[in-house]
Amino acid sequence: AKRSKDLQIVASLKNRITQELHQKETFQQLGYGVKKVSFILCADGNSSLEILQEMLDIETDELKVNIFSSSVGTLTEEQIKMAETINAHIVLFNVPALSVETKATVHHFDIIYELASSINIALDSLFSQYSNMKEVDFGHWIIEEIHGTKNKQIAGLRKKTGSLSMTENFKLLRGGFEIWNGKIRTMNYFKTRINKTGDGISECGVGFPKGIPEIQAGDVLCCYREEIITRQFISDQFFGISSTEDDKEFSKSHSNFQHSV
Repeated sequence: AKRSKDLQIVASLKNRITQELHQKETFQQLGYGVKKVSFILCADGNSSLEILQEMLDIETDELKVNIFSSSVGTLTEEQIKMAETINAHIVLFNVPALSVETKATVHHFDIIYELASSINIALDSLFSQYSNMKEVDFGHWIIEEIHGTKNKQIAGLRKKTGSLSMTENFKLLRGGFEIWNGKIRTMNYFKTRINKTGDGISECGVGFPKGIPEIQAGDVLCCYREEIITRQFISDQFFGISSTEDDKEFSKSHSNFQHSV
């Protein structure tokens, strides 16, 4: 029964990795090649070793895992030297720690869940650069009056929603379509120069930079920020439990694994 459960964990892990890494279009656009990771394995028995080998039997267009050597019981000095030479990760499962010092990266596990979870966290870290961006809107203000010249346009705005801040990004919308984005030049509340519209301010004047399209009454100025969508812990998806503070602490305790992959 335990072996069956372990194999289910392995299957779930491999399905997740395959789905995550088969994003060929994204990788081709960013110009990333194949990431190669090498392992040398040692487990307490043939059954455990088979599970480790099955878990790490991963090869996609983006990731290739090489298992150079595997053994039951203890690693030989030759295997340890090999790990140092080829920069392979040593994974020990339910066996004593190495009795000799090594420059190779060593990972020691006693529970199959911990090993599977660490691999998930490591891969999340490895491919975190493919996180998406999202826009966070702070406010939409409507242009009611236009002053100045073509190269120095100034607009009087009325609040529709939210607020404006000089430190954020802006885009100009006309009929729902974006016609410009960038930074504004100045912001005034009557004759007072301000950096943002706080509580109680429902109208202001904005100076636009040179070279933007000619603004029109009814255009909408949107204030926004781009933020990275961070990756989530996946234990709830693949192991039937909720992500908790324990998961976060677990990931910190295995940071050597995630940073060395």
